[in-house]
Amino acid sequence: MTQAAAICMRDPAKGGQPRMVLLVQGEVFRPLVWFFRKEGMSLSGERGYAYALARLLEWLRVRGSEFGGDQRSEALAAFGEDLRSGTITVDDEGQIADPSGLWWRATSIANANLALKRITRFSDEYAEKYGVVPLNPERPLATAADQIRYWAAWGRKKENSLLGHLKTKEQEGDRAKWVREVKAVGRRLHGLNDAKAFPEELIEPLLKQAFLVNPSAKTVHERYNLRDLALTILCLFGGLRISEPLHLFVTDVPTIPDDPADEPLWVSHPTDGYIRHRDERTGNIVRLKRADYLIRICGKKPLTQETGRRHAGWKGALFHDLPRKAFRVFWIDPVAAEVFYACWAGYQKNVRPVVLRTPWAFLTKEGEPLGVLGFEESFRAAMRRIGVEPTKINGTTPHGLRHRYGRWFNELPVEDEFRRKIVQICLHHNSIFSQDVYRQIGPERVAEALRAAETRLIPMVPDLMGR
Repeated sequence: MTQAAAICMRDPAKGGQPRMVLLVQGEVFRPLVWFFRKEGMSLSGERGYAYALARLLEWLRVRGSEFGGDQRSEALAAFGEDLRSGTITVDDEGQIADPSGLWWRATSIANANLALKRITRFSDEYAEKYGVVPLNPERPLATAADQIRYWAAWGRKKENSLLGHLKTKEQEGDRAKWVREVKAVGRRLHGLNDAKAFPEELIEPLLKQAFLVNPSAKTVHERYNLRDLALTILCLFGGLRISEPLHLFVTDVPTIPDDPADEPLWVSHPTDGYIRHRDERTGNIVRLKRADYLIRICGKKPLTQETGRRHAGWKGALFHDLPRKAFRVFWIDPVAAEVFYACWAGYQKNVRPVVLRTPWAFLTKEGEPLGVLGFEESFRAAMRRIGVEPTKINGTTPHGLRHRYGRWFNELPVEDEFRRKIVQICLHHNSIFSQDVYRQIGPERVAEALRAAETRLIPMVPDLMGR
């Protein structure tokens, strides 16, 4: 019986860098390792593919015999339906049952289709390399609706691409006339809700009380958790993602500047960004990539290659200084910048452990780099300190801070296209469309706007109602 499991292992060929592997009957599934190396994926990207393929192999173990060798597409479609709907049913006697023994719960349409997309992409590469039939082949004679959807998606990609002006429909040829055998398990559901941003009414208690850990202490650095207060201010008033400030080095953060706007804070790519370093042998200043500096000079690994509590990812960014591979923090409130630098100065001078060859700005008490998990735990404790249970749906998580920043910028009283460009730059989005989530409004705000407008289209209605 085939047994498959997706696990994270350290790759000795890459200096112990973590990598996802798929174990099939205890043996590493080599084609997936080859695929990951070919695509140069991040650990989070590898994880999605490994788990999708593990679930497919698990499903084939119990249901594969229902389909013949020439029914690959039918099997993949049935797998997608089981992902979407789950395998748990109710028998004739009203008892919960699962004939397959998988006991899968239903998942969202988006997650099921993402798993199918990943399996299809890997299968295409596998089929080309080993000369076999793919699981989800393309067939010609797509319907008119399929072709309309194709060109609509192509147009969005062209508009969103930096080199989109070079793309033409002629280059696509007959691509629109081809369609996958298995397209999707259902249409994605769309709803109308406000973008979940950190509530404005909680900002004052967050900054004044949430990080107050020892109210009776005499000094500020003993009363407050200055490290996490500084990180919170960066995310809320500087718009950073939770992982981005964790990659800052001590040398990236200046001492308290006379004017923060004149001495901006720059965030560099954690591996490809550059740092100036004085060579101990020659005394010359050299320019090193950060990954090279961490490995050669510090004996450390970038946090993107760490696992567990020291891991901090990197989603990608629009660099404001491309040669440096860095983007600038734009403070929405100059007073917030002053408070951040005051917190940073107090933290660096009185709290931050001094650990040889550990360059990161924000460290744990043990002198280890602070990862995303550590900051999330501290932020949850801070929220509970002010009587709030942190939840994503209410925007009271660290990422809700960035959403609040985006909402503030989208409410600027400037012309819409100019505002969209400002928001793109301040949130360092590669695409101008990525900010649309911050512009979304829910039915409550629509109702408020209509009440404020006091529209009266049918004046005679009050008379008809006897008013």
